[in-house]
Amino acid sequence: MRRYFIFIILFFILGCSTANEVKWLDFETGLKKAQKENKLILLDISAKWCHYCNLMETTTYSDKEVIKIINEKFIPVKIDADLRKDINKKYNQGGLPTTAILTPDGTLIYGNLYLPPEDMKKVLLYFSSLSKEEIEKMKNEKNLKNQLTFSLKETKIDESIFDLVNTNILGMLDKEYGGYYDEVKFPIDSTVYYLILKYLENSDYLSLLKKTLKGYEKLIDREEGGIFRYATKKDWTQPHYEKLLRDQASIALAFLNAYSVLKDKSLLDDANLILDFSKKTLYNQKEKYFYGSQGADIVDDEGRILVSGEVYFSKNKQDRRFLENVYRRKLPLDDNFYFGENALMVKTLVYSYVFNKDDNDLKIAEDLMNKIIKEGFKQNGIIHTPKVNKYFLDNQINTLDALFTLYQITGKDAYLKNFRNLLDVVLKNYYSQKIGLFTDFEDTGLNLNRISYVDSIVSLNFKLAKIIYQYQLLDDNKNLENIKNNILNKLTNFNTVETALGLYLYFKPPIFSIYVNKEKVFNKKVYEFFPFWNIGLSFTPEDNNFKNLGYPYEEFPVVYICSLKMCFEKLKYSDIENYDFKNFFKKYLNQQIM
Repeated sequence: MRRYFIFIILFFILGCSTANEVKWLDFETGLKKAQKENKLILLDISAKWCHYCNLMETTTYSDKEVIKIINEKFIPVKIDADLRKDINKKYNQGGLPTTAILTPDGTLIYGNLYLPPEDMKKVLLYFSSLSKEEIEKMKNEKNLKNQLTFSLKETKIDESIFDLVNTNILGMLDKEYGGYYDEVKFPIDSTVYYLILKYLENSDYLSLLKKTLKGYEKLIDREEGGIFRYATKKDWTQPHYEKLLRDQASIALAFLNAYSVLKDKSLLDDANLILDFSKKTLYNQKEKYFYGSQGADIVDDEGRILVSGEVYFSKNKQDRRFLENVYRRKLPLDDNFYFGENALMVKTLVYSYVFNKDDNDLKIAEDLMNKIIKEGFKQNGIIHTPKVNKYFLDNQINTLDALFTLYQITGKDAYLKNFRNLLDVVLKNYYSQKIGLFTDFEDTGLNLNRISYVDSIVSLNFKLAKIIYQYQLLDDNKNLENIKNNILNKLTNFNTVETALGLYLYFKPPIFSIYVNKEKVFNKKVYEFFPFWNIGLSFTPEDNNFKNLGYPYEEFPVVYICSLKMCFEKLKYSDIENYDFKNFFKKYLNQQIM
């Protein structure tokens, strides 16, 4: 009798639980069901790390009235923004969570971000009350708007364009606190690289560079390392506490570059705080890859907040462990293997090896790259994850960059071979005739929505142009020059820091520091100054890649300091230890634009 009574109670609890939950479906299943039942789709785009997604789960999607309306009137669809980047890019409204209403065929007719319960009820009741004719009218208006094309102009790149873009970008930077002038501050690696170039041109920009780096430093978790995703105040305070792998990799590398120029040991310490967190918390020692993120809050199985990041991260390390023990939960980790984000970490670990003299970091990087190539390199490039067999441009660009970096540091031909194979795939399959730039394998056009954690098409195309420039030293195929210049030309349609960096690439491109020795010896000195704009390579005289350059070798170790067009210096090995790379770059960057 007692057992029967317990069964009845459990049945009642589970039944109530099911009734009080939104019956979420995946995208494909939801689309089919919506078409079959002719219902509108409520689309929720969220991520495991996202605080406001957790908040919406805790408030809006736990509200009984909201749940009832959704389950009765809509087909609810929830997707993970990181796993389904294709859907995220198509429907994202500028951040997470994205709340969208779609017609049964997937046409977006309404979009917003976080909605509290009362606002959500109003939206749901409004759209559920519309007639078929009213919905069809909205859909037609949306389709008509989507047919409007965004064309990129052909622009003659000259000194006036260079000056105009630089003036515009400098006007967008916050002279008081550093970074972009905005109430919400994101740490962006390309801003640091741009300001380093400006500083090397003119020491007046040192203050703005330092303010930007100080701002980024405020986002570092001083208790356990790692860098938070962004600050909600313009003085870089009140952070949002997510820690994304892509941010750990890109900002740690930016700090390493800044350290190489400014020689401020605290910048190296900042990079190592971020890297140590990544290796301790995000790295899967057994499977040898990095997880995608650490979440902002301690949450339950449904994503409802138990301990907010604001509370958790205000505690010291000991008190954080106490909270975890009380709730028997830790901050959630996204344990998916994202190939592109891991490739970002490969490059950062390689330069950690350079600056920290840590052989283990190089080993982790090499093991990780071998895993990416073995498991991720398919017919059309690098897939997104083992779970999602789709191809995105950022996966290709990040992997190309990491492969070339490994070739620079190790000289292993296998990395250069994989680089060439992947570059060939990208140039053949990822160019969009529609917009004249490179985009995802499944070209969806140009999405101008600002999604802060997804590389923009501008940033990725700049990176590709820079990668092509680096490779041109080893391959003088004229078509590569045309592709690179076409990208840089199209980027002038935008007003971003990557546009400015693209113009630097056109007029004042990176320098090659080429070390030649009879024995295959890695010389860290040629890699230790501003590796973002100083491409170090080591060759033996017998290396075919060196022979093809046509540089003479005079039976003693030398370093050539060159651009693609000319060489500026030839140094004996004995002179390289005392060579002033910083002074060279100041002179080089202050040359008159031709």
